[in-house]
Amino acid sequence: MGAVNPRGSPQSFDSAFLDTNFLVSCLMKTDRFNRHALAFLHGLLPSVRAGKKRLFVSARVLEEVVWTCWRVLHDREHGRGSFSALSQAQRLASLPSYRGPLKDIVRLLLSHGMPYEIAELSAGDFADGAEIVLEHAIPLPDAMHVAMARRLCDGFIVTNDRHMRALPDVTCITYGLPAE
Repeated sequence: MGAVNPRGSPQSFDSAFLDTNFLVSCLMKTDRFNRHALAFLHGLLPSVRAGKKRLFVSARVLEEVVWTCWRVLHDREHGRGSFSALSQAQRLASLPSYRGPLKDIVRLLLSHGMPYEIAELSAGDFADGAEIVLEHAIPLPDAMHVAMARRLCDGFIVTNDRHMRALPDVTCITYGLPAE
């Protein structure tokens, strides 16, 4: 059974995988967990900079962050749920309106100042992730993140995804959620 590390004590792990929702919370000032995510990140930075802790993401996480930020920016301007109602062609047609902010987000995510390492998804992660989907019926992207967290970080993952809490060999480090 997975464990929860409520409010993610920064002292309790040597390395952790950062889930998409954490990075989105850090980037989007309107996110309800923005303040908590930034406080958590700032608490980790001294240990990361001193080489005592390591943080990981995958290219898939970064792609999800950009997609989610695009959706948030669109919904903020056009109403909640409006992005989801668009066809793919309509979404692409809206892209020029958000080109500047999205380019800034990509630049920031890939900047050398970010405190995380971008790890590659391995064939083993894919196989393990597929097995997690089949056994626990969670979305495939989340299963891949969990597989990488298990391989790279002894299962420590910084996330507010409640469905990850029940997974074996996973310790969810939350930021802003009450312990359940």
